[in-house]
Amino acid sequence: MKTRTQGRTGLGGFRLGMPLVAVFVIAALVAANAAVVAVVAARSHPRATNWPGPSFTFWPERRWSEVEEAIDALAGAKRLSRSVLGTVEYRGTSYPVHLLSFAARGPDRPRVLLVGSIHGTEPAGGRALLELADGMVRDPSLLADVAVDIVPIANPWGWVHGYRYTGNGEDINRDFASARTQESVLLRGLMRERGPYDLVMDLHESKKAGYFVYEYLPPDEGLGSSFTGLVEAAGERLEDRYHEWFWRAEDGVLRVPTVALWWVALARQLSLEHYARLHGTRHAYTVETPVDDELADRVRIHRRAVAVFVRRITDEAARAGDAAR
Repeated sequence: MKTRTQGRTGLGGFRLGMPLVAVFVIAALVAANAAVVAVVAARSHPRATNWPGPSFTFWPERRWSEVEEAIDALAGAKRLSRSVLGTVEYRGTSYPVHLLSFAARGPDRPRVLLVGSIHGTEPAGGRALLELADGMVRDPSLLADVAVDIVPIANPWGWVHGYRYTGNGEDINRDFASARTQESVLLRGLMRERGPYDLVMDLHESKKAGYFVYEYLPPDEGLGSSFTGLVEAAGERLEDRYHEWFWRAEDGVLRVPTVALWWVALARQLSLEHYARLHGTRHAYTVETPVDDELADRVRIHRRAVAVFVRRITDEAARAGDAAR
C-alpha cells in the first residue's frame, strides 16, 4: 500500500515547501536590516537645525594665523613634506586644508593617517597633531618607523568659528558616503590616492564623562585594549555608560560588529573611520576625549593614543615580516 508523504505544515495546516520557507527567512532578514538602517539614519544628524541664512554674521573664536604660524615653524625638516589638500570657501572666506607628510626612515614601512578637528568644536585633536608634528621635526626618531600623513585641522571654517559643522551647516563626519561637503571630498581623495593605510586615527571630543574609542573589530584583533591601558595609566576616566545604537562602551572601548559598517553605508551616514574601514584599512579608530576636561589633558591622551597605536602597528608589521622570512 502506498503511503502519503506528509508535507511541512504551518499555521492552519498550510503546507510550506522549502523554497517558501527560504523566501520568508530572506524577507525577515531584509526587513530586520531595513529597520536597523532606519534607526541608524534617524539617530544621525548630518545637518545643523535652524542654520542661519547667508546674511548672518559668524564671529571668529580662534585665529587661523595660529595654525599657519605653527605649520610655518615646521619648515626645514628633512622628513617633512608640506602641502595643501585643497581650499574650502564659505561666506566669502577661504581656508586651506593642510597636509603634513613625514617619510619613514626605510622602505615598505606601515603608513598612518591622522586627522584632527573634523568638528570645529573639538580643538584638542588638532592641537595634539600640531604638537606631534612639531615633536617629529625636533626629534627625527619620533615615529620614524612609519610614514605619517597628518591633516591637523580638517574643518578649518568650523575650527575658526567654534562650530561643529561646515560653513553651510553640514556635518563632515556623516558625509563620507555622499561627499556633499568640500572637506569630505578632499579627505576621500587623499585616502583613495594614498590608501589603504595601515592605521587611520580620527581624533574627536565628546560630551561624555570619560575617554573612549570606537572599534569595528573583534576584541582579540583590535587595539582597544591598548587604549584602556593608556587611559588607566594616565589616571583618567574610562567611559562605560555611553550607548551607540545597540552597543555600550565598556572599559573605554565601544566595540561595534563589522556588519554595522554596511548598515551605516546603506543609511548614507559614513564617518571617516567607516570610510577607511570599508576601503581597505583594517585598523581605523575614532578616539573620543571628554570636552569638559582640561584641554591639556585631552591633548595628552590623544598624543598617547597615537604613540601606542602606532607602536602596535609597527610591532604587527615586524612580526609579519619575521614570519615571511
